[in-house]
Amino acid sequence: MYALDIGLFIAGAVLLVIGYRKTNRNVLAAAAVLLLLVGTAGDFISGYGDGVSGRHRAAQDSSAAPETGVENGERSA
Repeated sequence: MYALDIGLFIAGAVLLVIGYRKTNRNVLAAAAVLLLLVGTAGDFISGYGDGVSGRHRAAQDSSAAPETGVENGERSA
């Protein structure tokens, strides 16, 4: 996953420089999309893989929010 992040970052940075120098909005837009994917691609791919294989990370994650016992929108007084 780290290689994917580094590759997307380098490609986005190169496209950003090229688009800026040539004043090409389409290249700048492509650079923006690649730089956006740098932060989200790894999580998306691992989540997609977990979903396809049937594993649920939230059940194993200790940082998941604990259940409060409140059901159906009822509030305690």
